[in-house]
Amino acid sequence: MRIGFIGLGNMGGPVAFNFIKTGVAPEGLREAIRGASYGQGLMLSQMIPNVIFKGDFDSVRFALKLARKDIGHATELAREYDVPMPMAAIAEQTMMEALARGWGDKDSTSPWMLQEEAAGVKVRATP
Repeated sequence: MRIGFIGLGNMGGPVAFNFIKTGVAPEGLREAIRGASYGQGLMLSQMIPNVIFKGDFDSVRFALKLARKDIGHATELAREYDVPMPMAAIAEQTMMEALARGWGDKDSTSPWMLQEEAAGVKVRATP
């Protein structure tokens, strides 16, 4: 089985939670996605197994507060030039919610915990 999601890092997470809640093992889902084009990227090959599966949001690779600053510049520029960026706006709002929880010095992947909380499931596995 191969699963390909366009922009999985931005919007595929909620889809993955549905699979996991129905009993699909995180490792199995990762292997299914790995077989598709998205599976060759940094998020799936490094961040999910080494950060998400381990729940290691405190080892900072790139701080959330810096990621929020960067996406803020991008969305500001998009507004200035009337370029729609709805996925970036959603990502920015999610980052702002994580910052409001005091997670600015955690890894930029820490907003993943918001989705875990909303879905009522933690994605932990042995990579």
